[in-house]
Amino acid sequence: MRSSPLPGARSRESSAERSVLRQLCRATLTRAAWAKIARALREYTWRDVEHGLVYAAIQRLGSRDPQTLREQLPAQATRMGFPDIDWQMYFPGTEKPLARPSADRLVRQINRMIRPSRTAAARVQRNARTAKQGG
Repeated sequence: MRSSPLPGARSRESSAERSVLRQLCRATLTRAAWAKIARALREYTWRDVEHGLVYAAIQRLGSRDPQTLREQLPAQATRMGFPDIDWQMYFPGTEKPLARPSADRLVRQINRMIRPSRTAAARVQRNARTAKQGG
């Protein structure tokens, strides 16, 4: 049996994911910063399905420009079969791009999101080994 995170933990994970995506959607990042962030997210399993879809749409567009993302992400998600995303969650009430965040800060935020899932995965593996040895 797989244990699921507590509701509060799930909410924190979802909030952290949304925060990262908002920054990706609304900030002007250098090519090097995008590459660093993409490496950090390469193995990440999005907890919220919609967040994974938004990130996949960003990747498919290949643009780092906030205005381009604002204009083209809804159409990209629709082409991928997901027309019902609430884009105000990612572009809340402002047309102005965010100041350029530090790629290192975003990667630290991503790593904090990843760490609990690795810990949970290790716990599941450990429990499976224990059950197998005991039974």
